[in-house]
This record gives sequence, C-alpha cells and structure tokens, in this order.
Amino acid sequence: MSNPTPIPVISQDNLLFGSIRLTDSGYADRQLPSLYFMSDTNQFVRLRPFHRSGFCIIERPSRFIYIEAAYGQSSNIVYQCELGDTKAGIQATLQNLPVSQVNAKPSAPTGLNLFYITDGPFSGTTWFSAPSTQNNLCSVILRDFTTRSSVHHKGHALISKDAVTKFYNDTYPGMLDKLLALGTKEQSFTYQWASQGDVKIRVRSNQEYFPEASFIDQSTQFDTIKSFINGLSS
Repeated sequence: MSNPTPIPVISQDNLLFGSIRLTDSGYADRQLPSLYFMSDTNQFVRLRPFHRSGFCIIERPSRFIYIEAAYGQSSNIVYQCELGDTKAGIQATLQNLPVSQVNAKPSAPTGLNLFYITDGPFSGTTWFSAPSTQNNLCSVILRDFTTRSSVHHKGHALISKDAVTKFYNDTYPGMLDKLLALGTKEQSFTYQWASQGDVKIRVRSNQEYFPEASFIDQSTQFDTIKSFINGLSS
C-alpha cells in the first residue's frame, strides 16, 4: 500500500510520541527523531525522517505498539508494557503509567522504578531500574508490529509528544511544521536523472527516499534530507 501525499493521519492532534537516539550525556547529535501518529480510527503512521534506508512515511491500517527496556550485553528484557493498538487506548495507558517524575536521572535508584525525566538533557524520556538491572537505569524504547507473528520494528528511546515537539522547535525551527504539512498538502521534489533531466516526484507513503547508499557519506545524506524537508510546502 502506497498513497500519495497528503497523508491525513499526520497531524499535531494525532501525534502520540516520538523516538530519539540517546547517548550517555543526552540526546544524540545530528538526528531527526521519528514521529508516531494514530488517527481516531486507529490508522497508523511512523514518520521516519532520517535513517540509513532513507526518509519514509510508514503507513499501516493498524499497528500494535509496546514499550520495553533491556539490560546487559545480551540485552535481556527487564521491562515490557503493551500500549495497545488504538489511539485512545495508547494515550490512556501512557497517562496511567506508574512513573515517578524527576527532573534528572537519579544517580543511585533502589528498588523497582519507572522514571520520567522532566528537565535537562534527557527531558521527556522514560527509564526503568530494578534489582535485576543492578539498579542501573535502562532507557525505555518503542516496538511496534502489525501482527504478533510478524517482525517487530524496534525503535529508539520513547520521548513524549511535548518533548519531541520542543526538540524540533528548539533544534530545527520550522521543521516540524514542514513535516506536519505532509498531512495537509501534496508534496513533491525534483530529481535530476542523467537520461531524463529534471523529474518531479510526488512524495508517497511506504516509499524510501534519499538512502545513505546514494551519498558519499551519512553527513551528506543528513544535510540533503534536511534541505528536502525544509523545501516542503507548508
């Protein structure tokens, strides 16, 4: 299934949360976090701006989402929670997670904990700790799938809707509005083919654009995708 833009599921109201790469000190540099959307009729979109396989609007008629945390070199699963496959259910489950809100990552937690960081370099992310993790903090990440027997997509760390919105507005002013315009306007770009000259390509869901293999390095890919997004009609 591939549909031409606009993809109406993509809207601020339908934005559930994002996924973000983390380092030991906070958000990783040079990234465009993925955005997860679900409509009131539970249609799903994962908007993946930057990935080695390229920019992509992953659209599915439905999707099941859960979160988990892993610990150790073998990545043993130490925490897991099913969010669900409906917009209302996912929002309710997130709202009712038994989190302790803290303004920074605790340095020496004890017992069984689920922390939500409200400020600082890890703002908007969730962390798990328990005796099974030697009381170390493990970031909570996203997974999603269409059927339980299918391959589960593994995302980066869960970041709240408000925090991922702030990340984009602070780091790339105006870019979030451009991404959201994929849900309201037809979008296209011009590609130069050696044999055909300039060709106008309409942006569609479930199609990958600007993969890393097409560029000399990842940095060039990143800059190209940023330029593409900033050139979208809004």
